[in-house]
Amino acid sequence: MKIHDISKLIDENILVYPGDPSVKINKIKNIASDGWNISEFCMSTHTCTHIDTLLHIEDKSPGAENVPLEKCYGECQVLDLMEIPFGESITEKYLKKFVIEKNEIILIKTKNSILNNNEFKNDFVFLSKNGAEYLVKKGIKSVGIDYLSIGPKEVHKILLENEVLIFENLSLKKIRPKNYTFIGLPLKIKAEGAPARVILIEE
Repeated sequence: MKIHDISKLIDENILVYPGDPSVKINKIKNIASDGWNISEFCMSTHTCTHIDTLLHIEDKSPGAENVPLEKCYGECQVLDLMEIPFGESITEKYLKKFVIEKNEIILIKTKNSILNNNEFKNDFVFLSKNGAEYLVKKGIKSVGIDYLSIGPKEVHKILLENEVLIFENLSLKKIRPKNYTFIGLPLKIKAEGAPARVILIEE
């Protein structure tokens, strides 16, 4: 068995979505004067590897503290869509090349994985509206992508209103497209999103 950590490291240099606050990590106690080290940090709930919930786009909706944990664990397929050029979207045409089963967790590996993450790329590869509709029709329970956003608001709406949980900003550069067991547990925060530690288990 091999465990792959596909979470991004949270540090003060991590790339964030334009308009979001940068990460701040401050040591507030240290061993020399206090007997232990303690830090405080401040960041958006959509920093690094994280989930989006329906509350992200619709008021009075379930947030991260209400995510069904079965959506955070299960059989997973990593799809290789590195062929899609920057500036283009992941459409139904591309997704139809794969056998996608009901209740699978689908992770999409794209050219986004080769970016250096030093600067935001406006023409990142994203999921299209008809791509999202296709995944909903296939009955998947969660979907993830290798960039800061899976796509525009309408894509979020299609997925989240149909109870497909979204994982964003996954680290898939070194991951071979194949089947894995997925575990991605978000922090239990009363908010519209939450950081998550995500791993793939390869038997």
